Amino acid sequence: MKTTILTRYKGLSEKTKMTNCQQVLEYLESKAELNGAGQEVVRLDMPGNHTYNFNRRLRDEDMEPICISFMSYVVNLVSINLSYNKLTDKGAVKIAKLLEFAENISEVNLMGNHIGDDGCEKLSSCLKGKLFLQSLNLNSNKMGNTGLLQINELLYTNSNLVKLDIGSNLYDWDGLIAITTALKHSNSSLEVLNVDDPAYKIQDQDFFSHFGMMFRTNTGIKKISMKLHKMRFEGVQILTHYLKNYNEVLQVLDLSCNQICFQGVKHITEYIAETKSLKSINLSSNCMHDQGAKILAKGIALNESLVHVDLTSNTITDDGLCKLAEGFMQNNSIKSLKLFWNNCFGTESISLFYNYLKSKGNEFYPDFVIYVDVTGEMMIAYLEAYIPNEKDYLVC
Repeated sequence: MKTTILTRYKGLSEKTKMTNCQQVLEYLESKAELNGAGQEVVRLDMPGNHTYNFNRRLRDEDMEPICISFMSYVVNLVSINLSYNKLTDKGAVKIAKLLEFAENISEVNLMGNHIGDDGCEKLSSCLKGKLFLQSLNLNSNKMGNTGLLQINELLYTNSNLVKLDIGSNLYDWDGLIAITTALKHSNSSLEVLNVDDPAYKIQDQDFFSHFGMMFRTNTGIKKISMKLHKMRFEGVQILTHYLKNYNEVLQVLDLSCNQICFQGVKHITEYIAETKSLKSINLSSNCMHDQGAKILAKGIALNESLVHVDLTSNTITDDGLCKLAEGFMQNNSIKSLKLFWNNCFGTESISLFYNYLKSKGNEFYPDFVIYVDVTGEMMIAYLEAYIPNEKDYLVC
């Protein structure tokens, strides 16, 4: 199958006087791949951030011969990974023509391109009703509300969609409200949702009630990432209220790079103390300070499910870090914690964390990674224990 596609691809490139893309040749010259049933499958797996592809990323014009070559065996196409290339709406339209006939497609990853509303509309139109589609990643493109509303239709038509990553695009409140409405009324299959860094400038905290009501009816969400939402304690209060009362399966919660102070940490602590499912929480780059750290330590001490905690860059001093260390000492489930950058360790907290890690039998990483600043003063920048299956605890 790959040999036939390769021959056709070379012929089309020669006919159109285009240079063969080396990553395409390398894939088509590799060994055949079989699925669980012993049938040969093909993939468009050519990410631009791969070591060998970094300086030869795919462009819109490259997609024409690629898509035509794969069309003969489109029924065998199971996944597309063209992340971090240079594709725009024009390239997305060509991919959409291929997807129209790809009935067995399960994953589409176009992260880190330049695809806007028109491209998203074409992609959505061709992906509607695909029974095997489980994952769609359009993170870091140029999709606005119009494109997101088209992608949103997939939540109504694709009953097996498990992962949707639409973070770091150009949509605002209206697009997100549409997503939460679909998840509230017409979709119960989604487990992973990334809506990082929307384009709104000022955030009304009542807006988070839309996410809260989504948790109330779509109780199967296991991972959610909401970085850079300008979330304050009012928004945290709304989210944690619904999570505590309606969601019993959430494993990963990423609220990093928000504006959560000690008042918001109070609500997070109440949730952490009660949840039996949460494995990873990321509160890095917030406004926790010592007061928030002391409050959070109480919830950590009572929690029995957390595996990974990230409190990077919260301006926590030795006073707050000592309380955190005491909280971690009372927790038997945590295997990983991140506390570097802009958290100021002193002698007392260093000693407590050293004893904590030593008690955990930390054999995979050094107990401490210590950097020396320009003044010659030693300070801890990174502190981590072993994370089993780390990818399971990270959203992005």
